[in-house]
Amino acid sequence: MYTIKRSEKRRIERRKRIQRSRDRHRTLCSVCTILAAGMLILLSFMTKSVLAATGRPEMTAGTDKMEGNETAAQEAYPEAERAEQGTGTADAGTKRSEEETRKKEEQESEPGAGEEEGEALLIAVDAGHGGMDSGCLGKGVTEGEINLQIAFLVKQKLEEKGFRVMMPRQNDEFLSKEERVELANSYQADAYVSIHQNTYEGSDKSVSGIETWYDGADKSRDNRRLAQLIHRETLGCSGARERGLIDSAELYVVSKTLMPACLIETGFLSNPQECADLSASAYQERIAEGIAEGIYQYFYLEEAEVSYQEAFF
Repeated sequence: MYTIKRSEKRRIERRKRIQRSRDRHRTLCSVCTILAAGMLILLSFMTKSVLAATGRPEMTAGTDKMEGNETAAQEAYPEAERAEQGTGTADAGTKRSEEETRKKEEQESEPGAGEEEGEALLIAVDAGHGGMDSGCLGKGVTEGEINLQIAFLVKQKLEEKGFRVMMPRQNDEFLSKEERVELANSYQADAYVSIHQNTYEGSDKSVSGIETWYDGADKSRDNRRLAQLIHRETLGCSGARERGLIDSAELYVVSKTLMPACLIETGFLSNPQECADLSASAYQERIAEGIAEGIYQYFYLEEAEVSYQEAFF
């Protein structure tokens, strides 16, 4: 899709700029080295010519003669010494230039570096439910409010990593699934992540863990890889039980968005212990860090390919 091609194009162009800068710098360093070597050869020839013209002995007949030759060279041709000092200064300047170029290249390789404001990757972080649709219930909490709390933390962590973030829902209001998808698509977000909580309607209150949904039927979007990375990183940060990746085209928000998309159920509010964890700010921070890191790896670590097993263990 367009948004994926655009982000890929930015990364390729950034790498090309860095490579061109490195090539120019290597060429400059080579020219400086050749010029410095030429200067040294010229200075050596000129010094010998001066010594021959003044009738001074060659600098090969002992320590006393060498000292005399050095004095004569300094008296007869002080410009040679100044030229050598100038070469040393040029070398130091070249080293400083190399260091500055290296630091600039490192800064340009960071996510969002070198991009104009408004050009960083845009992530849609959608807090599920809200308003009259509170979602499932836990002890003293609703799914809608837990989703929103985690979504704001994800937004903060993504912005720290250099992303822009849009949130379809930013307060306790109701938005239809069609409105959520329309907002994400109209903003041309580069990825969409929907945050939800789970519940078990049976008598077993011990059911717990994280599961992540995606639409694998749409091959034009890399939904599966996004889901895998977010799933894996959130499990690693939270230590929660793994419940699996679920391939389904039935969820409207992940099947109708135009960018890579997934929906993560971060826990069960029907489980008293997990409900207490999900209500705690420290645990929410860990969940949010996992989601943000998964998104970061999706866009900026090309080697972060995950197999089915790697996503779970």
